[in-house]
Amino acid sequence: MASKLNKLIYIGILLCLSTLIACSVTPPTENVTEAISLPKIIMNTENIGWSVVQESLLRTTDGGVHWKVASPTDVKVSEGQYFILDDKQAWIASDHESTVTIHHTRDGGKTWKTMGEIKTKGIFPRIFFTDEKSGWMMVSIKRAMNADSVQILQTTDGGAKWRTVAESESTETGNVPVEGNKTGISFRDRSTGWIRSVQLVQELPWLSHTKDGGLSWKKQYLTVPKLEEPAPFTFDSPKFFSEKEGILVFHSECERQQCTYFFQTTNGGDSWVHHTVLKYNNPNFYMNYDFVSIHTGWTTDGENLYHTNDYAMSWKMLVKNREVDKTVADSDRIVSIDFVTDQVGWIVISSQVAPNQLFKTTDGGHTWRIVHPRLVDRH
Repeated sequence: MASKLNKLIYIGILLCLSTLIACSVTPPTENVTEAISLPKIIMNTENIGWSVVQESLLRTTDGGVHWKVASPTDVKVSEGQYFILDDKQAWIASDHESTVTIHHTRDGGKTWKTMGEIKTKGIFPRIFFTDEKSGWMMVSIKRAMNADSVQILQTTDGGAKWRTVAESESTETGNVPVEGNKTGISFRDRSTGWIRSVQLVQELPWLSHTKDGGLSWKKQYLTVPKLEEPAPFTFDSPKFFSEKEGILVFHSECERQQCTYFFQTTNGGDSWVHHTVLKYNNPNFYMNYDFVSIHTGWTTDGENLYHTNDYAMSWKMLVKNREVDKTVADSDRIVSIDFVTDQVGWIVISSQVAPNQLFKTTDGGHTWRIVHPRLVDRH
């Protein structure tokens, strides 16, 4: 009897100890998050998109609510030195003096392949890819007032190997016009591309244009109202929606106001037709915009959001920034627009005294709800 009682006591002690041990085990914790301020976002779908914050490339898979660091930990991401192809593929160009290293991901930033070092003649690489194989890089060799000598390189294997195809002031490769401070390069396909720049001109503004993959370049002039005195022109990269249809936007000063010009092409960029000039009184602000087709787009002067569905020939005001959310102040400005369909889009509103705020619409921009972006601990 005593032996049986001792056995029961022993079992009871074991049960108590196992209960205490189980209670002392720390349960798995949720991923730690922190609020972040996004300068702008690049959405590929309604759920997947990218942004750059504090020299890191971030990626979201839930429409902008949660973000993870998608770039390698030892690589700094600078404006213009990265390129997003789609919801999974991206490239980062990191440079040191006249050496550029290309990093490429095919799985949304989970893994990266680092290419060999590329010796260039310049600095500040700007990259652009039309597909997973074809890409271009522009580096600045020598800068001066309203002038910039550049080197253009091309890859056909996704960034592993590069060759020089053009250079300013060169007799061996296709000449790139020196005039204008170059800010970026873009291509419609493997043959047709443009170099955008900041120019100070009195007559017609122009872009550097190639039709042979970057081997040769010439000036492509755009027709605008003649200016009474020299004014700076800032070009954005053309955006194409098909092989033939695209838009081109640039900003300047006209009639003592800031002006944004909207051009369209229906012949693949061989010529551009000017439909609209939007004027606004803010010398330190360029109008932000986004189009989902050649006829449907949105733009903002910082204070108001406008919409067009007739090829930018006319614009209708949708909301004032104060109407987006009650927390928005009079001094806050809409600084970024990104739409993925004619109904779904996002805007970023910037404040001088608070972090940027992100808002989403599902009705084309008529109503908005705030999104609270948070950074998810990558660990």
